[in-house]
Amino acid sequence: MSTWAIPRREILRHPGRTLLTWLSVVIGVTSVMAVGLSTRSARQAYTNMYETITGRAALEIVGAGGTKLDAALRDVVSQQPGVQAAVPVIQRNVVMYAEKGRAKLIALGIDTALDAAVRDYELVSGEPLSPRSGLLLDASLAESLEIKVGDRIKLLVRRGLVESTVKGLVKPRSGAGVAGGGTVLIPLAVAQSYFAAPKQLDRIQMILTEDADPRSVRLALEKSLPTGTEVREPATRGSLAQETMRGLENGLLLSTAFSLLAAIFIITNTFSMSVGQRRHELAVMRAVGATQSQIRQMILREAFLLGAAGTAAGVACGLVCANLLNNMIGNLLQTDLPTVQLRLLPVAGAIAFGFGASLLSAWLPASRAARLDPVEGMSGSQRSDIEALPWQMVAAGFAGTLIAIGMFIATLLGIFTFEYGVAALVLLLISAVLLLPLTLKPLTWLGESCLRRLNPVESRMARRQLLRHGGRTMLTLGVLFIAVATGLGQASSLMDNVADIRHWYQTAIVGDFFVRATMPDMETGLSAAVPETVGKEIENIPGVLKIASLRFLAIEVNGQKAMLVTEDTVFTKASSPTESLLTSGPVDPNRPTVILGSVLAKRLGVQADDSVELLTRIGPQQLPVSRVQNDYLSGGMTVYMQRPLAERFFDVEGVDAYIVRAEHSQIADVKDALAEISLRNGMMLQSYADLTTLIEGMMSGVVGSLWALLTLALLVA
Repeated sequence: MSTWAIPRREILRHPGRTLLTWLSVVIGVTSVMAVGLSTRSARQAYTNMYETITGRAALEIVGAGGTKLDAALRDVVSQQPGVQAAVPVIQRNVVMYAEKGRAKLIALGIDTALDAAVRDYELVSGEPLSPRSGLLLDASLAESLEIKVGDRIKLLVRRGLVESTVKGLVKPRSGAGVAGGGTVLIPLAVAQSYFAAPKQLDRIQMILTEDADPRSVRLALEKSLPTGTEVREPATRGSLAQETMRGLENGLLLSTAFSLLAAIFIITNTFSMSVGQRRHELAVMRAVGATQSQIRQMILREAFLLGAAGTAAGVACGLVCANLLNNMIGNLLQTDLPTVQLRLLPVAGAIAFGFGASLLSAWLPASRAARLDPVEGMSGSQRSDIEALPWQMVAAGFAGTLIAIGMFIATLLGIFTFEYGVAALVLLLISAVLLLPLTLKPLTWLGESCLRRLNPVESRMARRQLLRHGGRTMLTLGVLFIAVATGLGQASSLMDNVADIRHWYQTAIVGDFFVRATMPDMETGLSAAVPETVGKEIENIPGVLKIASLRFLAIEVNGQKAMLVTEDTVFTKASSPTESLLTSGPVDPNRPTVILGSVLAKRLGVQADDSVELLTRIGPQQLPVSRVQNDYLSGGMTVYMQRPLAERFFDVEGVDAYIVRAEHSQIADVKDALAEISLRNGMMLQSYADLTTLIEGMMSGVVGSLWALLTLALLVA
């Protein structure tokens, strides 16, 4: 007897059942692969970017809260025992304009004589960077924008739009090179001029001698450096960027877990129904000599074939969905992410799920079919269907519920990470399915009672059949329970999150127009600077009521990385001059208080009227918290402060964005004037409507993908 021919025939004989099983495998494999590849791509992009900045440096010196370093400090550091090279760096975000488009880049102002000790790149064409002019550009970026050596390009810097010549094209030799294509190298003196930072540095990167102990060098430097400077190991992965990524990944992880759980129950139920329908056929095969092993192998091979077909389709769909999800994550993070590449771990995990879920889900039905007594199988029912379900199942359900509750409590207390919370939720759902036998009799009695007047005989027979085939009934109920529970839970979570974000931007952002160069980097707070002349030009526009400037800085609060957002009213004709255009409600610029984002406050265990410690250029400072508000900038890891107060503690120079409020009757004229100023200075202009459209688009992309997975899983169920 061929145990491969029979499974193929069964698959073709029941196309509907085959399609459901195949779709379950496809959904699971697609979820695992798409989420794994896209999130890995996003994380790798941030890793590459920070490796570009830090290079081979073992230690670096930075100023607290964006404080600039005196360039003379480099000479002091270079004399420190154990320091082989001290490399000065200016690091700012810029926007580059070329004939074929624009790109957001990190500009590194480097010492041409010293920088090779830190960054390892190969000159592909052109000439090395001279100390006083020109720039070096990544070769892959230049190719995508059709830029050649000798071309003139424009950069948006604090001085405004400046032109420079591409002296050469480079490519990295290692991870310490110009990785990711998002970096432009500029001579240090030129960068200091562009960014109005004469004789100043953003960081000093250090290469140590082979026999030097980094900890000893660090302690020695800390004793000799001025207040407001920090010696640290270079961060290759941005912690604030990870906060935003973590929230997105948690949602994707939860959605994937729901999809996998539903897929496993659907596959198990499908094979149980298949075995039940073929009971007579299997009994005849056992009667004519088929062994238990052959029966088991036949069903498992059917599962293998369906798993192989579903896995192949799931891998293909997963690659497509990974690219779509990658674009959505890029839009959410306001950055260009590299194209998704096939990587071993996500692909292997997806393939393992496809085959593993199919074979494991079919194992129990296959084992029951193998143990089938021929005489019993050729009768109308099986003894195990009529007998009560084992008490061990109910006991396991109670035990699983208690364990899941304990894991939830540990997750809420911060003992376990979010991943354990997802595992606890999955365990709780499985435990609830195991406890369903306790509700079977009362639920079927309730159903029979409701239908008794309309169909008395049919309702009684239906209840008897459900109780008679307890195993099959429980599996079907389990599939429906998992689908409905996960569907309602995920749908409720999505709607709550969307409503929360909408409430945030509708109440917190009250300006009519926003003028900026780029969104700030989530880790460093750096943004391409708005030219210094733009503020005065906006003030002179008839119909402008109020202008507020924004500046973003990366700071440390109670030892936790956070984003400082400063606001300053630079011009006002409004009747409420103290009203903030970024945070709801009035503010007192002279009162030394801060507003915390909700995620940061929860992470620190801080409430309104508590105090937090900020690491500033004059040392640690305690400031009271006036209130906590929901916030979605930098994953909610934000601190809001009025600029006059911030200037007492941090180097707050320049402007990253302007918020403009206009007379309602003149709003169209104000928009036209702002558009002309923005175009002339290479800036971006967004109205409140544009910003809400952007936020809605960012939400709809990710939320839409989650809805699609959820809907498909419900349809299959």
